[in-house]
Amino acid sequence: MLNNIKQKILKYKYKKAKNIYIIGCWAHWGILTAKYSGQMDKDGNPLTIHFTDHNGLKEEYYIAPWYTETTGIVIGYSFNEKQAKSIVERIINNKW
Repeated sequence: MLNNIKQKILKYKYKKAKNIYIIGCWAHWGILTAKYSGQMDKDGNPLTIHFTDHNGLKEEYYIAPWYTETTGIVIGYSFNEKQAKSIVERIINNKW
């Protein structure tokens, strides 16, 4: 029961949360949009609200550090989409 309440709260927060833009390389450089939980860990890393549907079997939300959002190579994050895109462009154009 308590877990169901926690899941409903996280689902609500997920829908309302502001975005954090993760800068990284997958098949190419780009940004990944994630949902910021409004919290930081003890090292000052933003915590994101992760969502998984377990291949359609069950929806689950949980909070984890931003760098665990993907298995790609991540180099940083920004709360500003324009800034994140600018960084990616500079990397792609070798002006970093």
